[in-house]
Amino acid sequence: MNIYKNIIFLFSILFIGACNNDPNSCGNGDYDQRTMFENMADQLIVPSLKNSRDAIVQMDEKINEFIADPNSNTLSGTRVAFENAYLLWQDAEAFGFGPAENIGLKTKINNFPLAEVLLEANIAAGTYDIEAPDNYYSGFPALDYLLYGVAITEQSILEKYNDAGYRNYLMSVSSSMKENINQVATQWETVYRDQFVANTGTAAGTSLSLLINFLNLNYEHTRRSRLGLPSGLQELELDPLPQDVEGFHSGISLRLLKRNISASKNYFNGINGEGLDNYLDAVGASKNNTVLSKLINDQYDLILTGLDNIPEPLSQSIIDEPAKVQDAFVPLANQLIYLKTDMPSMLCVSITYVDNASDSD
Repeated sequence: MNIYKNIIFLFSILFIGACNNDPNSCGNGDYDQRTMFENMADQLIVPSLKNSRDAIVQMDEKINEFIADPNSNTLSGTRVAFENAYLLWQDAEAFGFGPAENIGLKTKINNFPLAEVLLEANIAAGTYDIEAPDNYYSGFPALDYLLYGVAITEQSILEKYNDAGYRNYLMSVSSSMKENINQVATQWETVYRDQFVANTGTAAGTSLSLLINFLNLNYEHTRRSRLGLPSGLQELELDPLPQDVEGFHSGISLRLLKRNISASKNYFNGINGEGLDNYLDAVGASKNNTVLSKLINDQYDLILTGLDNIPEPLSQSIIDEPAKVQDAFVPLANQLIYLKTDMPSMLCVSITYVDNASDSD
């Protein structure tokens, strides 16, 4: 474990040093930002939000069918829709700026780990505010618990829904998610898309700054909350917390993590069109005599390879296969230098967000 302490310390030194780059040595005024923004909006952001909305709507329909008649078949159909919606949310979560930031979409959809005690207290009281800012008793984590973890056996889970309190809570969580994702997707489709495309430049608040900052914000959250803290590798003096992985009760944590990394890679590359990779190439960005976009893409591939070597479920592998989990975490940590230090400095963009570790601690 000392090796990993040394690696993390080295990263901190490199990060501080890289922040001192000359801001006048970056950027390319000839690059057509609007073309990149159009591609990102039309091929990535709007479709991801739409697909997530459609999946959550379908999930909400299945949840209402289950509430009307709790049985093995309706529970199974609801679980399938839940898992599909949770995976598709990974494609959309990073686009937390604009309409999503205005309503705090991420905190309404996917604040984890779940505060199970608070959730149960809400149901017992019969009064609660699902829309309360930055709460930890709603969204996908609440559904993960209510559909898989609220009792030990399937039969005992079904029996829970003889209680109107559990039925109402499940319905309230799902309805809130549907309304919030629809609000954000609709605003992108009708108003914000054109504002995003026209918002050129490199200053804070421009679309380029938003893209880079929110790519990094989501990536840091993934590194820390989806793997670092549950595995004990984020804070080496702390014990692992395998129960804090995303999707713990459903056992789909590793699938969610892989999907999130793949989504981050697509975000960087603009799918198959103009993306941040092309912008870096246009300014001739390199590090150690290697094209920076290639370094970043190669690192994404290393991360995914490492995750492929971890057996399902992730929570159990944290206990049984710590070496494989560590092997996946190292490239995940390495990538942050490229994304948060090298890329912004090459594109004249400042990192302006303050990452709030409390959202998973």
